[in-house]
Amino acid sequence: MKVFGFIVARKAEHSVEAMCRVLGVSRSGFHAWECRALSDRALGDAWLTEEVRPGAQEIARHLR
Repeated sequence: MKVFGFIVARKAEHSVEAMCRVLGVSRSGFHAWECRALSDRALGDAWLTEEVRPGAQEIARHLR
């Protein structure tokens, strides 16, 4: 869920409790999501991103 990712990205700046209240989600739902294992799709996306990134950086360097 994108809103939970937003909360994770800003935990250092704001309290989880306040963000959940403002964003209209439950803290228990957020914490359950945070503890859940990544899906096969998410793991595959992360792997693919790491595989593609070096090649994309090399192409960008050649285009400059």
